[in-house]
Amino acid sequence: MKATRFFFTFFLMFCALGSFAQDSYRETLSKYINVNPNMQSFSSDKMRIALQQFNSVILGDMEKEKVEELTNRYLDKQMMNDIIDMLMPIMQEHLTETDLKDLTILLSSPEAKSFTTHNMAWTDAIVTSLQDNLKDAYKKISSGLTPSPVKISDSIDKNFVNKMTQLIEISDTHNQFMREFELGAAQLPAELTTWVKDNINNMLINNSAGILTEKDIDTGINLYQMPTFKKTLDAVSSITDDPVTFGLSFLSKYQDWLKKQGVEAGGLGF
Repeated sequence: MKATRFFFTFFLMFCALGSFAQDSYRETLSKYINVNPNMQSFSSDKMRIALQQFNSVILGDMEKEKVEELTNRYLDKQMMNDIIDMLMPIMQEHLTETDLKDLTILLSSPEAKSFTTHNMAWTDAIVTSLQDNLKDAYKKISSGLTPSPVKISDSIDKNFVNKMTQLIEISDTHNQFMREFELGAAQLPAELTTWVKDNINNMLINNSAGILTEKDIDTGINLYQMPTFKKTLDAVSSITDDPVTFGLSFLSKYQDWLKKQGVEAGGLGF
């Protein structure tokens, strides 16, 4: 009887320790998200717009003011909890709690904050620039012409160009970008994909000038050389390799939250 009681007590203690470990990791992950601009983008205006567009599909008959109130309440009160729920198992596969703590300290430094903030601005600039370049290239290819190559601007210092080339290579930005582009380019002419592949590095460099500083680039190169930072990239890659599943899981959680608010949302069938 005593042995049974001891085993049961030990089992409860083990479960409690496991729960504590999960809570501790969750809290550490939350702190990491708070210092990572890429993670903070989940609560940005872009996310707000995306949810509003989704709401227009599943809550089409609801008053606009009510839809806006629900969107704001979800973003402010619940969304990060859902995001953390989804990220927890993915991050735990790649990063220990100690890894996350080390990364939080690392990304809290002024140099890392400057790099990550400017890096996001650079990414936005690339998207805008690429859209313009793609339109021109597509028009020429559709007309049977060869689009002009993108040249690195003469106004950009050569030392800056060399450092950016190193950052693009060490961060695998070129290959990551092409994987993302090819996912959505199945219906586009093969010549356009080839043109993007041949010119994306120069577009990346042109758009980095005036946004990233040389100090930012040095910080970025150092970050990408760190094993712990690379683990983070592996975790992110596991999400970006299957964005549809991740996105649908998020929307499913959002719909569950709406139901708890007494709102029946439909339109996507899940």
